[in-house]
Parts: sequence; structure tokens; C-alpha cells
Amino acid sequence: ITGWISMGHGIGEAVFQRLATDGMIYATIGYGRADTVMPGFLAEGQGGLGHDDIAALVTWVRALAAPAGRAGRAAAGNRADALAEAKNEGEATR
Repeated sequence: ITGWISMGHGIGEAVFQRLATDGMIYATIGYGRADTVMPGFLAEGQGGLGHDDIAALVTWVRALAAPAGRAGRAAAGNRADALAEAKNEGEATR
């Protein structure tokens, strides 16, 4: 269909939460998505987001589907994981 825009799963939906890795979420926010209108926001020291900011957003995305009480525990663990995964996955998606 000409002009049809396909939308992906919502970030709070269970299927997205199950399939998306922290590194993929980090890379999408930090570096954008090729061939889409999604820009990258990683521009530490240049008025954009820094690594810690993006890691905090990854934690927030994960908390959207978290049952009550899990968000606080996720905040402690996901930041380091997101940064480590992003280094591996994010660089590969540029």
C-alpha cells in the first residue's frame, strides 16, 4: 500500500519487552535507526544526551512494563548492562 507507515510494537507491550535487548534500546536512542526518521541523541558534551542519560532511559523503558516494585530493582541493574551491551550492539548498528 503506497504511503502506509508500519508502526512497531509499543515499548510498554510485552512482546517488545521480551524481544528487545537493553543494548538494542540503547543503540536506538543513542544512534537512531537507519532508514527511519528516528535520530540518534548521543552527543555528550555537545548539548545532547550522555551515556548515563541513555542508560537511565533504558531503565525507564523497562519500567514501563514492570510490575509494581520491580522498577526500583531494575534501576540498579540495567544501567551497567545497557552500557556494556550498547558498546557491542550499538557500534554494530551504525
